[in-house]
Amino acid sequence: MDDDGESYVPTFRQPLTASIIFSIAYLIVFVLGLIGNFFVVLAVALHPSLRTATDYLIFSLATADLLIILFCLPTTLLNNLLIEWQLGSYGCKISTFINSTTTCVSIFTLVAVTGDRYFAICRTLRYANEF
Repeated sequence: MDDDGESYVPTFRQPLTASIIFSIAYLIVFVLGLIGNFFVVLAVALHPSLRTATDYLIFSLATADLLIILFCLPTTLLNNLLIEWQLGSYGCKISTFINSTTTCVSIFTLVAVTGDRYFAICRTLRYANEF
């Protein structure tokens, strides 16, 4: 209770030190992910020698990861720091949709990369002729 006799509802889930550590960790992941994935997208887009099927799959994965970093990471941090959702009902629906969609795109791209690598390694002669 505060001085006026009203009950106090906490805003943060964790103590201040844990919130600062979370924020710093998320910031590091955000910056490194943004820079690394941006350079991958830029390299595949600008260099004609990187126009193979595998490079396009890596481009797709980097794009999906950029979307996760830009849209999902900040809302996940807010959700981990704060007790109540601060972005309203539309923000909740949009955040859930974008989070699910970008995560599925990332997973399906990894599956496609796995299939591509399987054919490149196990079916080398057919892979070289078909792709």
